[in-house]
Formats: sequence, C-alpha cells, structure tokens
Amino acid sequence: MEINKLNSIQQFFTLIGCDFQCYDIGRNIRPLDKQKLAEFEQTQLPCPTPFLQHTWLAILFWPVNSAGNTDNQHSPAAHFVWFIKLPLDEQARLNLAARDDFLKRLYDALNQYLLAIKNSDKSQLHTLESAMKDNPYGFQPKQEQMTNFHALAQKHLRLPPSHYYEPAQAWFAGDNQFSYWEELGFQGLADFATRLDESYPQGTAESTAPLSNEQLLIDTLAQMPVPPFLALSHCLENHPISATLSQAIYQRAEYELTHNTDPQSLASFCAAAIRATSQSQSAHQPARFILQILESPAGRDIEVLAAVSGRCWQSLKQYEVLILWLEVLVKTEHGQGAFNAILADLMFIPGMREPVLQAFRSPERSGQLSQAIGAFFSSLKQTEGHL
Repeated sequence: MEINKLNSIQQFFTLIGCDFQCYDIGRNIRPLDKQKLAEFEQTQLPCPTPFLQHTWLAILFWPVNSAGNTDNQHSPAAHFVWFIKLPLDEQARLNLAARDDFLKRLYDALNQYLLAIKNSDKSQLHTLESAMKDNPYGFQPKQEQMTNFHALAQKHLRLPPSHYYEPAQAWFAGDNQFSYWEELGFQGLADFATRLDESYPQGTAESTAPLSNEQLLIDTLAQMPVPPFLALSHCLENHPISATLSQAIYQRAEYELTHNTDPQSLASFCAAAIRATSQSQSAHQPARFILQILESPAGRDIEVLAAVSGRCWQSLKQYEVLILWLEVLVKTEHGQGAFNAILADLMFIPGMREPVLQAFRSPERSGQLSQAIGAFFSSLKQTEGHL
C-alpha cells in the first residue's frame, strides 16, 4: 500500500483498519460525529466548544476485521485512545498550519505502522496508541476528566462499567439511608451518571419493581448530602439530562437558596446545579433557573458566574439573562481582571460574540458596566498591540 498524502483523521483510521469515535472534551464531554469532524478539519466549521483558544479532542479507536466488525469487541485491551489539543484561529476554526503539521505527523506514524505490518509486527496498534505521548499536540487530561471519559467510552463500546458502579447504584437506592457517602468512588458516580437509562433490579424500600438510575437519582435529590452532589455534578455535566431530572435538581437548589445559611456552601451548590443541568433537554428551564440564581446572593459568587458562561452559555443568548449576568459580573470583588478574562472566553465561543456586543450597546446598562466595557476593549487593544 502506497500513501502519498494524508488528508484527514478519518482517512488515517481507515488506512490502519480501525473504526473510531471522536469526543469534544474542551468544556464537557460531547460526542462529535464524523461528518462534523471532517468539516472542522477542513475549516468549514468552527470548534463548537473552544477552551483556551484550542480544541480538545479524545479519539477512541479500535480495530475492525474484513467484515467490518470490531475484533475482540468485549475486551478493553482492543481499544485505544488519543487525547489531542489543536490551536484555533480568531474565529475558532482550526489553525491551518497546525492542521497540516498534525496530519504530517500522522502520515509519518502511518508509514511506520505500514512498515511494521509488512514485517509482520502485530504490536503496532499499541505503538500507535502511544504516538501522542511524544507529539506536541497530545495532552494528558485531568484525572476527573479521564474518569468521566472512561465511563462514557465503556458505555459507548457496550463494555461493563467499573466495579464501583454497583455500590453507587445501591447508595442511590438508599441501601445505607444515604450515609457513608465518603466511601463512594468518583468512578462509580461517573458510571452512574453515564448509565441513567439502566435499571436497579433490586428495587427500593418504596418499590420492589426495578427503577431506572434516573428515577433513583430523582428520588434521592431531596435528601442527598451536599458533598456527593457536588461531585456528581462534574459527571452529569457531560450528559444530556431530561427535563424531569433537571426540575428535580432545580427544586433542590431552591431549597438550598432558602435554607442554606453558609454563603460559600450555597454558592458551591448553585454552581454545581448549573453544571449538572448544562445539557438539560428542557428548552426554557435552564434560563429561568439561572435568572433565579443571579437574583440571589449566591449569584455574585465568581464560581457561579463562571459556571454560567463556561457551561450554560446557550442561556446567555437570551438578552434578559445576559444583561443581568453582566451586571452581576461587573460587581464581583475580583474586579476588572476577572471581567475581562471571563468575557474574552465567552466571546470566543461560536455564536456568542454578537449577543454580547448587542448587550454592550444596551441603553439599560449601568454606568459601572459601561466603564467596565470600555476598560475591556482597552485591554484588547493593548493585547493586540503586543502581538
């Protein structure tokens, strides 16, 4: 087989006889279909969720046989993963120079692989898996992100969850009256959040019939201790959740707003609730909930404000939410620096620049917000002057 040029990631995996699934893991973990990946590679589409002016991808790949079936489908050893970070241009599209350099490196790896196959070296798929370790575009995700990705990948490949999953299920079913939460493994929470559609066959004290994991969670939320919910929110943010589950989370948050007298604990819970419902399938609930939070003392916390823009930016396309968020952001104790950094990050997300600029021009904006906006644009000019 002679290869003169490599044009895409998909072509690479076709040539080595592998299928693959790509995930965008910049802000949370979302599957990226092959057509959108191809369009992104050709700079026809911007990165949907850029972070720090890069796209952050996880590519899970596995060998297929001549019939198109996965070899050793139920063996974790048959699957490999790359974590790739690629720079973006000012429009959040793939940097062309980086794209070409990355494809060249893939081309070199492909040639080494084909040479090894010619020499009957069967270990080369494992060698390809480690190709990103010495690659400037490879990176190692944080442990929390790795844990969530592992849970999602196991589910996608129809592989069993970790051994932490069943104890987590039992805990949510109330087997220990929701005590001993310190013993819950984070991997178990990630597996549970990934498998909300699965059932707990043993039933609960209230019902002997099997209940879905989602229903177990809904039934637990009212009495769930705060610490495990904070951990669970970092798992739920990676999955679309139903309007019913979203509503249950909002109801618990409303309880915290009226009963939690610790400002820091309350702010942490509200930020967690925002993250947990960031992929809610409800069209209107998230925006209404965010408005409620922003109108409360907890809304002034920088963690809450960053959770809104970093996870629920779609809700900020609504003028009422955006203008209130800006007014609260400008009043935080973190000052102009935090305002500039959070705004710059938000405006880099495709589709957010125009709504923000329209809010900047609003005649309803306060004098303090107007001054902060002016300072924000001044900082951008200074930055551009040093480039």
